[in-house]
Amino acid sequence: MLISTHDTMHHNIALIFQRWLIAACIGCVLGTGTAAADSDQDGLAAYSKGDYAQASRILRPLAAQGDAGAQYFLGLMHERGEGVTKNLQEALKWYRLAAAQGNDKAQFILGRMCLNGKGVPKDYQEALKWYRLAAAQGNDGAQYSLGWMYENGKGITRDYREAVKWFRLAAAQGNDRARKTLERPEMVAAAQNLATTQVQSQQPQHSASNRTSTFDNGKKAYDKGDYAQAIKTWEPLATQGHAGAQNNLGVIYVMGKGVIRDDQEALKWFRLAAAQGDVNAQYSLGAMYRMGYGITQDAQEALKWFRLAAAQGSESAKEILKHPEMVEAAQNLAPMQAQPQQLQQSQQSQQPQPLVSNRTETKAGWVYVGDDETVTAYSAPATRRKAGNKVTMWDLADFKMVQELFGLGGKSYMSVRQQNEYDCKENKSRSLHSTAHSGNMGEGEIIGRLNKPGDWESVPPNSRIELLWKFACEN
Repeated sequence: MLISTHDTMHHNIALIFQRWLIAACIGCVLGTGTAAADSDQDGLAAYSKGDYAQASRILRPLAAQGDAGAQYFLGLMHERGEGVTKNLQEALKWYRLAAAQGNDKAQFILGRMCLNGKGVPKDYQEALKWYRLAAAQGNDGAQYSLGWMYENGKGITRDYREAVKWFRLAAAQGNDRARKTLERPEMVAAAQNLATTQVQSQQPQHSASNRTSTFDNGKKAYDKGDYAQAIKTWEPLATQGHAGAQNNLGVIYVMGKGVIRDDQEALKWFRLAAAQGDVNAQYSLGAMYRMGYGITQDAQEALKWFRLAAAQGSESAKEILKHPEMVEAAQNLAPMQAQPQQLQQSQQSQQPQPLVSNRTETKAGWVYVGDDETVTAYSAPATRRKAGNKVTMWDLADFKMVQELFGLGGKSYMSVRQQNEYDCKENKSRSLHSTAHSGNMGEGEIIGRLNKPGDWESVPPNSRIELLWKFACEN
C-alpha cells in the first residue's frame, strides 16, 4: 500500500527542489578525522597481513573510543584467538558494542552465536532479532540465515514463501548458498506461489483483518492531512513489524509531514521495512544513498539496494540500474567495504560546492542563477509578478543526475519547474505550483504535477535558496 500519490508528489517536487537549493550553506566545512582514519586503516592493514599482535595494539584504543569497526575486529580476533587469547565472552563484549552502533557484521555474528548457542544460551528469538537488524542493512549472510530459519521453522512458523523472499534478497547480492537453495524443488514450488512484487499492505498472518483495518485507518488520516493521527496509527504497527507501516513512516519523516523533517528517522524505518523485503523501501534506500539524504552519498550502496528492489521485480529499479552512474558503480564495486579513509575522502569530495551567482547566461527564457555539482538553478524574470511585499516567479531546477520520487515506485525525472512565492519583507518563500519533467530544462514527459501551495519557510542566510529570493526581490 503506497501513501497517497498526490501528497508524495508534493513532497518530492517541493522537497527535492528546495532540499538541493536550501540544504547546503555556502562555505560549509566538514571535518574529516584523518588521524583516526589513518589509525583504523593501519590496524586493518596489519590484520589483513596476519600481524594480529600489531592489529590488536592499533585497534584496541580505537575500539575503547567507540570505533565500531575496530570493535568488530577485536571481537573477531577474540573469537578466533588471533593475536590474543581466545575468549568468547570478550568477543561477545566487542561484538555487542559494535552491533549497538549498527555494525551489520557484528549483528550477523551475534545472530549466528545465538542460533548455535556459542558463548551464550541458544536463543532463536535473539538470533532472529540480530539477523533482522543486519539484514536491514543488506547483509546477505543475515538474509540467507533468515531464509534458513523460515525454511526450517526455527523460532518462527515455517514459511517457505517467506524463506524464498529472504533467499532471493541474498542471492541478488551474489550469495551462492542462497542461489543454490532456490534451485531446490520445494523452493521452486514456493517461488511459483509467491507474487513477483510485494504488496505494500501485506499483513502478518495473525489478526490480519484487524491489522488491515488499522493500517487503512492510518491511510485515511494521512489522506485527510491528519498526519499526527496517521503516525499514531502506524507507529504501533511498525513497531510490531508491519512492513507497510514502517515504509510509510519512512516516507512521512523524509517528507516532514506532521513532524520535523528527519532523514535519520526515515532511514531507520526504510531499513526495517527493507529487511522484510519491502520493495518500495528498498528502492527508497537506494534513492537516499544515491542522493545523499541523511547519509553519505554512496553510489555503490545505492546500487546494492536498487539491485535488491530489481530482484523483486521493480521496473523502476531496473531502469535506474541502466543509468551511467549505476553502470559505473557496478563496474567499480569491490567485494569488501571501502576503508574509513576512502569513505571520508568520498564524503569530502561529494560535498556540494558553493553556488556562484552569474545572471548573464540565458536559455529558452530562463536566466541562470547558479549551480553546483548536482543542480543548476534558473529563474524566468518575464514571469515575475509583484504585489506589495510579495513576488511570484517561475524557477527551474535542472539536475545533473536522474532523480527519483519516494513512495511512487521510483519514477525518474531530470528537472522541476516551480512557481515560487517570495516574501521580500519577511525573508520567506513557498512553492505554489510544480511540475516534474523527465527531461532537462523542463522538457519531456510531465512525471508529476502539483497545484497545492506549500508552507512558508524562512530563507536561511547564505543559503542557495537565498540566491533565488534575492533574484526575485531585488529585480
